[in-house]
Amino acid sequence: MKKFCNISHVMVYMAVTMALGACADKDPEIVGKRAITIRVSDFAMSFEGGQAKTSAAEATDRITVAVFNAAGNSVFSETQQRADSAAYDTYGVFDLTLNDGVYTLVAVGYRTLGTLSITSPTTASFTGGIPDCYVGTQTLTVGPGNNGTIAMTLNRPVARFSVCDTLNPFPASVYILETRFSSGSSGFNPTTGFAISNTGYTRSMYTSSITYVHPNFNYHIFLNAESQSMDVTITCRDSEGHVNYQKTIPSVPLRRNYATRAVGPLFGTSAATSFTFNTTFAGDTSIAF
Repeated sequence: MKKFCNISHVMVYMAVTMALGACADKDPEIVGKRAITIRVSDFAMSFEGGQAKTSAAEATDRITVAVFNAAGNSVFSETQQRADSAAYDTYGVFDLTLNDGVYTLVAVGYRTLGTLSITSPTTASFTGGIPDCYVGTQTLTVGPGNNGTIAMTLNRPVARFSVCDTLNPFPASVYILETRFSSGSSGFNPTTGFAISNTGYTRSMYTSSITYVHPNFNYHIFLNAESQSMDVTITCRDSEGHVNYQKTIPSVPLRRNYATRAVGPLFGTSAATSFTFNTTFAGDTSIAF
């Protein structure tokens, strides 16, 4: 079984260099500010029985850096898309200017899925789907004598839930696959990595985008605690939105930076009556349904 869950952390080193930008020939809007370079470089990832990814380009498709001042106001926000190489000189390097003061950096590296919004160091969310991601915050003091390197640790804050359907072929009547988590959320606190609410999360996908050969449907969710159990309801709808099949898997154990995998016939009329859980979290948690 492929190991997803044993990644313990992701180290991201953000080298911050500062220089006073007060030269007379500079843009007057940045006179008195300091030029800052934020460099998101290598990701040092530890696997058990897996391969380490050593660069931001391998681990992410997008990197967003946001900076907030002491009053909590956003003073900088930029997203780099790895595929759009014309928009940056080096993927993971951000250039900006800041006045002297104390700031909070928020960095999020993620795969291409969903739209990220960071509104504060404690509030962010994905819409349109939660990707595999890495999150971290860091205090930055800008001023004389504060030049140097800041080392940030970006942790994977999400839990993964995978469904492996063992029934073939794919029912032609199924148009939308809707998965509802009864707890957790798509909003999260970048500082703690925990969900900012516990009202649940729903993700829908069109089956036309699925290559069906006993597929794995992978989902990510932000939890309200380090580990959390919740019901997961999978609903299959036709093109008019009518329910064709529905299955609820009760009390699914999820844990941050771990994967829970459910295996069984997804499309069928019989209801699941019992499940076997491996609650040790030493590896993948497998559920038969």
